[in-house]
Amino acid sequence: MAGSVLLLIVGFVHGYLTHWKRIFPDPYIRSWIAEAPGAKGPSPASATAGPGASKPARDGVNLDALLSLGYAAGYVPAREAKGVVRYDRGSVAPGYNLLLSGHASAAFLLDMDGGVVHSWAATFQEFWPGRKEAAADIRRASHWKRAHLFGNGDLIAMFESYGLVKLDRRSRVLWRFMGPVHHDLDVGEDGRIFTLLRRAHRIERLDKDKLTVEDFLVILDSEGRPLEEISILEALERSSYASLLKARAAAGGALHTKGDILHTNTVAVLDGRLASLHPGFKKGNLLLALRSLDLVAVLDPRKREVVWGLTGLWIRPHEPVLLENGRMLIFDNAGWQRGTTVLSRALELDPITQEVKWSYTGPPDFHSPICGLVQRLPNGNTLITVSTEGRVIEVTPAGRVVWEFLNPHSAVVQGQQRVATIFEMVRLPRSRVAALGSSLAEAVAQERR
Repeated sequence: MAGSVLLLIVGFVHGYLTHWKRIFPDPYIRSWIAEAPGAKGPSPASATAGPGASKPARDGVNLDALLSLGYAAGYVPAREAKGVVRYDRGSVAPGYNLLLSGHASAAFLLDMDGGVVHSWAATFQEFWPGRKEAAADIRRASHWKRAHLFGNGDLIAMFESYGLVKLDRRSRVLWRFMGPVHHDLDVGEDGRIFTLLRRAHRIERLDKDKLTVEDFLVILDSEGRPLEEISILEALERSSYASLLKARAAAGGALHTKGDILHTNTVAVLDGRLASLHPGFKKGNLLLALRSLDLVAVLDPRKREVVWGLTGLWIRPHEPVLLENGRMLIFDNAGWQRGTTVLSRALELDPITQEVKWSYTGPPDFHSPICGLVQRLPNGNTLITVSTEGRVIEVTPAGRVVWEFLNPHSAVVQGQQRVATIFEMVRLPRSRVAALGSSLAEAVAQERR
């Protein structure tokens, strides 16, 4: 136990020092993030402060700038190759792909050839009539960051920093939830919805002079009504992993990464299948990734406490997934390098022994400094979303690429045509889409009558 705690602290201190001293790989990560248009521009601070209501400067910091997430609709120059450019039909996991792209406030269900089977779309103004957003915030109102598809064709979509909306299969609005949501959402077996909120305010016990961005877990009922809100910071502070925050302070005396001390980017409801490995993995607990701390953690919402955590094996993690084989799959944004070049990787490890079981480091340009997803498929392959490249690949356990999708959509960013960022692509089994297809067929038949 003592050895594990020491490893956690050492790994955390290493991650913090690279940021605080701005040594490799931190400058490279900063340069990518700085390219996001409006990264220092205004953004909504809370559900009660509407978009466009710019906050005045406090303590020398513009509150809206502090809350700005800065994810661009596109990063790399537009290219000729588009759509499905590689497809080994005998080696892929069959299914359909749900795509969220930076070019539109829409979700697209694609077949394996890249053809659109169905789509959901609605503009920001259709969701919130009369609600105005500032010019610098239009980019966040122009696409969906996350979505959850139900078997009957309903879909929950996220306008980052604004709120969640639920649509039916014909894109009619069923309900709205207004709030400064960000990054991720998940739906439990009982229909409850779990997502993340962020607010900036002064937390004197951490820093009496600067504003701090605090992340919250919010639980909604199936109709989008809030049930409970939990401070992730307080859940960490009351746990045995509170030393990670103290280690960060001891390493350099500063807790802030532009005020964003946690930057939680993942929330996933655990189904309890791996509770025998660790009591923290029991059903109903929530798997989180805290990017600023390089920490993957489990939060018990009943105790309002972090009950498991792991760090030191990656840099800026995204989308951890607990697999049926008892291992963890994760997108490691900046934990790999060739020479002095920072790269990304997909990593599979034993979360208890911390032994790396599999990794994919890809071609020389395999890198998404922000976002990125991994999904283990039923045939053992892994679907990897390289978000900023606008690329999704399916690789075998041996690392062979058997399917590759290049986003055919583009977005204009800072006056340049760029490949639209892929914020999410998820492979859905045919059985799930078959139910959706039948409901859509029925809807089409009704419309033709």
